[in-house]
Amino acid sequence: AAPSALKKANLPELTPGHAMFVLQNYAANGLRLIRQSDFVKLCEYARPGKKKDAKVIAAALKEFKANNRFVLQTVGSRAAVNGMLHSMIPTWKVQDGKPRVQAAVFVGEQIIDEKSGMYFACETVMVDKVLEELDKGIHEMKTNGLTFKLHNVGEDAEGEEEEPSAEQKLLKDALQVTEGMVKMLIKRKCRPEMDMKKRAKRVYLKRLQVGGGPYDSTMELATRISLLIGGSAFAKDNIIAPWEEAWWTKRKVLDPSILEWIEKVSEEEKLNAQRAAEAAEAAEASEEGDAENDESKEEDEDASEGQEEGSDESKEEKKD
Repeated sequence: AAPSALKKANLPELTPGHAMFVLQNYAANGLRLIRQSDFVKLCEYARPGKKKDAKVIAAALKEFKANNRFVLQTVGSRAAVNGMLHSMIPTWKVQDGKPRVQAAVFVGEQIIDEKSGMYFACETVMVDKVLEELDKGIHEMKTNGLTFKLHNVGEDAEGEEEEPSAEQKLLKDALQVTEGMVKMLIKRKCRPEMDMKKRAKRVYLKRLQVGGGPYDSTMELATRISLLIGGSAFAKDNIIAPWEEAWWTKRKVLDPSILEWIEKVSEEEKLNAQRAAEAAEAAEASEEGDAENDESKEEDEDASEGQEEGSDESKEEKKD
């Protein structure tokens, strides 16, 4: 077999950017196809802690799929996930967990992006790997005292004037990515090609490399992340409900411990809400009591002032 484009190029510096430049020129006229092995090498060139390399890999996924008839395979998908995580996570000791969450969110966004082709080739174990990094990062944020939970998830914030903080935006993205990856796996497992027309079905199956859905480990990780960030209601409606509605889960029982976990958190949330309501009522009652005391003091002061004025008048009359 003829040597690959990257081998011919004999690159002086092995980076994803240099590799992408070579492959773009190699397949520019559309007559030559990019080899899967060359794409894997491009991903393996990713340098630790270099976010730019992860962005190059993400751009290559979209560009090669759109312009070069590139069909991503499982080996390429695996290399892409590993390469992006490798370059997004800093090499120095991370103190607060945010860089790890940012890395997992970025990779998750590429997985659920239809333009990347990851839908057709990303294995469930690789989705689990991204969720594990996300879960680890959120726990690091929690340990270091940073914001790790969103309140009023899904509610309209029209009355709120405050702009959400960078941490809140990151957590919202993490929640959306978690939900998106679970729903992607569920959709793929449901075999949507059965409802497609012949031509669309043929194109879909030509690209499809793996058709697996979420594992129990996937559901456990996604539920844990959702409970940490969004609470029990979000986990029920956006993680568990789509799984239960899928036709292929009718003969499959979800791990009971996951449902027990959600119920436990739900009870804790109700108890915390009740305590907060009681504390608010007590504070309101205390404020009302303080206001009544202030009013009574003012009345007593007015009365004493009146008595003093009356005594002064009587003294003046006696003198006259």
